[in-house]
Amino acid sequence: MTRESEAVTRSGSSFSVGDSSNCVVLSLEDDLLRITVRGDPPSGALLACFREAFADAALTTRRRPTLVDLTDFNGRIDWASVRQVGAIAPWSKNGEGSRVAYVTDSLWFTTLLKLVKELYPETHHRQFDDVQSAAAWLINA
Repeated sequence: MTRESEAVTRSGSSFSVGDSSNCVVLSLEDDLLRITVRGDPPSGALLACFREAFADAALTTRRRPTLVDLTDFNGRIDWASVRQVGAIAPWSKNGEGSRVAYVTDSLWFTTLLKLVKELYPETHHRQFDDVQSAAAWLINA
């Protein structure tokens, strides 16, 4: 089932699309950009959160280490949004890669990570089983 992206909800330094079970939440936590994906979010949710964060000036051109928490994700991958986020993110155009940690216990994600690395070759990608290890890798870089 394809759903259209819903309106972005803002709460402090967090931007979200969807309900509590099927959503994307983009939040700025100190120097860390955190993206949490739960269930099967609406199509375009990831892109909508990024666009709103840029429009609101909460997210700037400064690169941030990024933690993508896919622990509760069980939906389809919105590849169009993944590509479009790369197109609108200023740091993906300046030749400097970011650091992105993905948290998931999914066995299939290793294969998907290879595809993401092809889309963003200058970014340092790494998969983790838990948030604490991922955050430590990002912060201690």
